[in-house]
Amino acid sequence: MGVFDSDAALREAFHGAKSRKQILERLGVTAATSNYERLSRAAERLNVDLPPLGKHGKQRPPSGALADQARLRELVARDLTLVEILAAVGLAVTPANRHRLAGKLADMGLTAKPPARGVHNSAGNLTRLTGIALDRLTRAEKHTNATGDMAELAVAACLRRLGATVSFPFGYACRYDLIADFAGSLFRVQVKAGSVSRGCVTANTKSSNTNRPSRRYEQCDVDVIAVYCPALASVYWVPVTDLGGASILYLRLDEAANGQRANIKSAFDYYIGQV
Repeated sequence: MGVFDSDAALREAFHGAKSRKQILERLGVTAATSNYERLSRAAERLNVDLPPLGKHGKQRPPSGALADQARLRELVARDLTLVEILAAVGLAVTPANRHRLAGKLADMGLTAKPPARGVHNSAGNLTRLTGIALDRLTRAEKHTNATGDMAELAVAACLRRLGATVSFPFGYACRYDLIADFAGSLFRVQVKAGSVSRGCVTANTKSSNTNRPSRRYEQCDVDVIAVYCPALASVYWVPVTDLGGASILYLRLDEAANGQRANIKSAFDYYIGQV
């Protein structure tokens, strides 16, 4: 059992603590982003209020590897990807740090260059090996269905790596894109492509089929909305019961600046893998 699963140890650490970092120190864990997120979830489970983020509840001045905004702007201006920026500031390339950096950049109104898809290598090699001109490859890439197709394949690859058998329906009469079979437990999955905006992974959860009487996905239609975010190369698994009827899904990449926790969905809580 981990330290965040022990209610007694948590309540003892919470008692009289003046900061969240102090609570983590009492628990004997490092003050890392992932541990702050685990601490927030534990506090919600125990219905305990955490100390505010800073004086009068305002966010503390940023510190650490992502505190230098001028440096981050310079790295984004150099057309670096999230992975390259993390390496440049000396942070490990982990999902938590990807989320943390993407949220920081989004709050600054910036977006890192998407992960390289091999324009200089794989596309060039494909042209050389097949004889297909690069402009024809580019036209195929920009087809109206390309984004949706890429998202479906990315989600399917992620689920298969996690051990699921993936099946695709025949025809267009159903509202799900694929079925994930985990040792006999079946899930109807609707796939959406997401983007990073204002510190969140966002995705439209309405159907694009205008012939449907209801464009919102309901439990009778699908079990899960799976979101693939190309900017983070990440996949998120969101049960349709967690949507709450919202037409736009927001998965928070970093803690809200005002410390709000109610009605906030953390991207880290729904993350299932990289593609």
